[in-house]
Amino acid sequence: MAFSGFSYKKFSKDAATIGAAGLALNLKGLIMVPILTKSFGTVNYGVWAQVGVIGALLTPLVIMGLNSAMLRFLPGKSKEEIRKGFHSSLFAMFSVAAILCFVLVFFSKPIAEAFFGGGENYRFVILAGAVVISSPLTSICISYFRWFAQMRTYSALIISLSVAHTGAALAVVLLGYGIYELVVLSIALDILVMLVSLGIIVSQIGITFPRFTVLKPFFIFGLPLIPTGFEYWVVDAADRLFISYFIGMSALGIYVAVYSVTRIIVGFFFRPILGVLAPAVSRLWNEGKKDDVKTVFKYSFKYGIMFAIPIFVGFSLLGKPFFTSFTTAEFAIGYYLIPILSCAFIFHLISNIVGTILHLAQKTKVVPVIFAACAVVNLALNALLIPTIGLVGAAIATAVAFFVEVVAVLRISSRYFSIDYEPRFVLKSLISSLVMGLVVWRFDPSGIAPLILCVFSGAVIYFIILIVLKGFTRNEFAFFIDFIPGVRFKGWLLSKVAR
Repeated sequence: MAFSGFSYKKFSKDAATIGAAGLALNLKGLIMVPILTKSFGTVNYGVWAQVGVIGALLTPLVIMGLNSAMLRFLPGKSKEEIRKGFHSSLFAMFSVAAILCFVLVFFSKPIAEAFFGGGENYRFVILAGAVVISSPLTSICISYFRWFAQMRTYSALIISLSVAHTGAALAVVLLGYGIYELVVLSIALDILVMLVSLGIIVSQIGITFPRFTVLKPFFIFGLPLIPTGFEYWVVDAADRLFISYFIGMSALGIYVAVYSVTRIIVGFFFRPILGVLAPAVSRLWNEGKKDDVKTVFKYSFKYGIMFAIPIFVGFSLLGKPFFTSFTTAEFAIGYYLIPILSCAFIFHLISNIVGTILHLAQKTKVVPVIFAACAVVNLALNALLIPTIGLVGAAIATAVAFFVEVVAVLRISSRYFSIDYEPRFVLKSLISSLVMGLVVWRFDPSGIAPLILCVFSGAVIYFIILIVLKGFTRNEFAFFIDFIPGVRFKGWLLSKVAR
């Protein structure tokens, strides 16, 4: 299918803009890991990670599916409808977050005994209560600009927050402070960015008292997604509780470091596509442009896979030198988890793209059922495998759970809308990645500079082979050339890659 009347060029520019924000987030993660691991060790890194785990556990209760409801219903509405819907939703979320924060503060010591290595760490549970307020509300305020295609503002806020968090980590380390001070500073930065975002939003749509009567359709759409949030937390983070209980905080620190970096790198190019996919297809779906919806899905899947497969192959081979170069020997021993976790995240990212169909068709009630199955599988495998084979068991449990997710989403979504997954292109990408992998494997880099050179060389080899295999149509290549300013010899390039 050729690029149609839908402005895929604008879609791609929006994705590139979000990609800049995603780059900042990814760099933040990649910089924070070596800073924290080298400065605080495995145990303190594990404690820091647990604060995020508690926040992630309670976030679905705070958000109540209202983020998905606002994304589904507010784009294209009048300013008054947007004002009522947004402010009413935000107030409802703040009210729930405040209650949950109080509960965490009240039970801080027993929670610390169970999940933070001892009651003396109760103050981190109190900080987790503050995170429950600051993190989801900041995310909602920033996401507003993505929902309404204000990608530059969205990216500027994301980049600013990422730079601020990274700077805070560096300052804490250089000034000799600890993990506690870092979490406090991170919460303060979240609140600052939330207030800035809210100020911009108010300047655009004004402010109003919350009117909960307008939230009825939002809750009908969003509340079924609450179990999904908890079930996703089980799949994504419950293994950390098992690890901390059966193995210890040091092993947890290793696992979280490998898990976090692998998720960042595998999703490096997938996430910008996901960032603009839902708003774009929601608008097109509401306008009845089903052919354009199919086009967007087709190329979103194709270009996500185009990057995900070589990243999986390359990072599986280069994981050990990466962790050796950027962390300490304590963390580098977890490199063997990378191939398993990479598969898991690819399954999940594909599910995210295809699962958008269920939201378009307003079939959100099936989503909790899918994740319930994933959660049951994950919990059972964690309980069975972690005590016996350790961290590998946690990685396997995650991969199997996300495999169940992708199979279920593919089967169920096909009942409502079909997507062209271009299996020939997937095969060509796989062949190109395997050839690239052979070169990377022979290179065997040691040190940061050789590692960067190896990554760059591998990327060049991959795309050369993919072009030789005619992985792109003439229309696609013309689109890429037109998208990038200053490209010369257009006709010659087209003649070399046309199918």
